[in-house]
Amino acid sequence: MYRVIITDKSGVDDFQCIDSIEKMMAEYGAECFFSLDPEDVTNCDGIILPGAPPDVDLALYGEEKEPGCGVVDRERDEKRLAMIDAAVKTGKPMMGICAGLQQINVYFGGTLVQDKEMKEPHRYSPEYPADLRYHPVINIRDSRFHLLFGEFGIINSMHHQAIKKLGEGLIAGQVWLSETLSQKEKDEWLRKIENEENCEFTGPCIIEGIVHKTLPIICVQWHPELMYKAPVSGAADYGKLFEYFAFLITECHEKK
Repeated sequence: MYRVIITDKSGVDDFQCIDSIEKMMAEYGAECFFSLDPEDVTNCDGIILPGAPPDVDLALYGEEKEPGCGVVDRERDEKRLAMIDAAVKTGKPMMGICAGLQQINVYFGGTLVQDKEMKEPHRYSPEYPADLRYHPVINIRDSRFHLLFGEFGIINSMHHQAIKKLGEGLIAGQVWLSETLSQKEKDEWLRKIENEENCEFTGPCIIEGIVHKTLPIICVQWHPELMYKAPVSGAADYGKLFEYFAFLITECHEKK
């Protein structure tokens, strides 16, 4: 059985995200434990950074506080960043979920939209109840997300921050595009992303999934573990992310 670190279990887990992650990983032969000690990375097979408040300290990416930015906890950020650093240096697979994606992006030198609702909010899919906050996404051609999910998908959404600039080595594999964009404008966004152009994602295009070019890292802005807890017909197959993460762990073992 593989051993996977979940970086912390702090705060109140109102949506039982951590419990769902543990159960989901158990289905793929992994036992989870909790740690913010970088030395534990040596004795694990993979690391998951779950989504949870507070916001990432904006000073870590060189910005001043904007309206809508929430409470930050620099001490917690530094502990989680130390875990990311240890995983990178040891080549351990990582999966970031929601705030975990944001923290990994900041580690690699990226920046964040401090409050996307101040820019342009998602338009949610009308066929689902409003409280579920599901919306469509596009999976970038030839990306890992395209291979896992096909060209399009439906995902959930529970975040107020998002990636503004991608960190070094990270590439976007899944995005939400505003319905206010023309088809020509959507095609232009997709062209820029496919060509890995240096973009700012501040409004009509929000990154929902990323991978690293060379390291075993996959991250999503949405919550597959909540879809595991309460599956919705027609939504993306949440299990494929956990299955792929388990594949990364197995692949790393085979290379040893």
